[in-house]
Amino acid sequence: MTLFRTHSQFSFSVRQRHLLLVVTDRVHLSLQSQSQQAVREQSECWTPLPPLEQLQQELAKFRYNLEEEQYAKLSLSTPLLILLLFELMQSWGPEVGPVPTQETEQQELFGLYYMLSFPFTYHFAMQEYQTFLHPFRSPAVQARFAKDKRQYINTAGMDVIAVFTALYNAGKGSLQEEVLDITEEQGAHLLMAWPGTELKFVQDRYLYLSRRDLERGYIDVTCYDEEHGAGTAQQAVAHLPRN
Repeated sequence: MTLFRTHSQFSFSVRQRHLLLVVTDRVHLSLQSQSQQAVREQSECWTPLPPLEQLQQELAKFRYNLEEEQYAKLSLSTPLLILLLFELMQSWGPEVGPVPTQETEQQELFGLYYMLSFPFTYHFAMQEYQTFLHPFRSPAVQARFAKDKRQYINTAGMDVIAVFTALYNAGKGSLQEEVLDITEEQGAHLLMAWPGTELKFVQDRYLYLSRRDLERGYIDVTCYDEEHGAGTAQQAVAHLPRN
């Protein structure tokens, strides 16, 4: 059986426990539907049945602990935490953000989402979930995923200008002459003045970065690392603090 990584313990209020019971019921129905589909389709395109059954067991255990007051703090496996986050996100659609017209319960669910998702961004959580599913897939599907796998770095909480500057300075150019590194002040000016959303080739530096990725704190660095060396992007930002 695949071992889950246990997430840090949470202390939920009585109200939060009540809301979570509602959310876990929704997750249960979703897993049930996926399980029925997995049995019916028996296709490699869908989530395999074994991890779904394992998640059902995890969910049942977590729900039981929610209802028992003696468990003051509760832990969540990473896949189960991600499922709860995904279910909460369904309340707001593709863009997660506060809506002035939301009712009290929706606002409470929104607060619960942020409490649970503090260490995660949406895409980081999705990558974690896919990592959990990977061992259950057939060798052929695993090989296809490995071939098409993208490389990401999680910069959530880091200053955007500091990240851009660090990645710029760690990159290399195409010309023979030396290209000088820049300061964060120069990086801010360069990023602000650069047109468009794609930062492919900036002042003789190959970056292949997305401005949107920089702002969201989850950056696709597949092309960057192919150009500059595996792990270069992660090493470039490793020293930067998170707010």
